[in-house]
Amino acid sequence: MLHKKHNKYASLTEVVRRLSDEQKLDFQPHFVYPIITSLGFLNADFVVMNKFIVDRFRSTQNTLPDRTDGLSLKYLTGRFKVQLRNSLCFALIKGNALSTWNQGLRYTSKPP
Repeated sequence: MLHKKHNKYASLTEVVRRLSDEQKLDFQPHFVYPIITSLGFLNADFVVMNKFIVDRFRSTQNTLPDRTDGLSLKYLTGRFKVQLRNSLCFALIKGNALSTWNQGLRYTSKPP
């Protein structure tokens, strides 16, 4: 799957690299290819993307005033991280189930 994604986005990556080298872009984008296996294992790119989202959440929470419910930033960040991963895994499972239902698999029967 990782090689398939690399091949699919290779031309886009090359264009961005060329534009960055020609200094037409003032930043160097980083492409990640998040993959979740059917058993729920995450590849390294997915971990990087998840860490980016959690760090962004943490930085926005730092700028907010203190909470009145007494929950610490560390506790909130931990809960956010777990709920984010669960939400993404559930979305993957839901998408797979929907595609299986719509396309059908060989030897898969739909209940009446």
